Amino acid sequence: MEWKAEYKDINGIKQIQWTCGTKHGTYLGDLSEEPKDVVKFIKDYYGEEEVKKIEEEGAKEVPPIDFEKMFEEMTKGG
Repeated sequence: MEWKAEYKDINGIKQIQWTCGTKHGTYLGDLSEEPKDVVKFIKDYYGEEEVKKIEEEGAKEVPPIDFEKMFEEMTKGG
């Protein structure tokens, strides 16, 4: 499972946004010293057990939303 991570500065707040398959997350913490390997930093932060869980979840396909069915459910008289 491929990990990607990058620094973002949103409204003056430095953070790391990461993805692993279909899983996404944001790290908000002390980034006064930016780590050179951002992916390694995120994996070290979460630890081996959590990284495995994230990779398993990220490997799952996200089913597309059936908007027609959702609209039918919303418009049913109840």
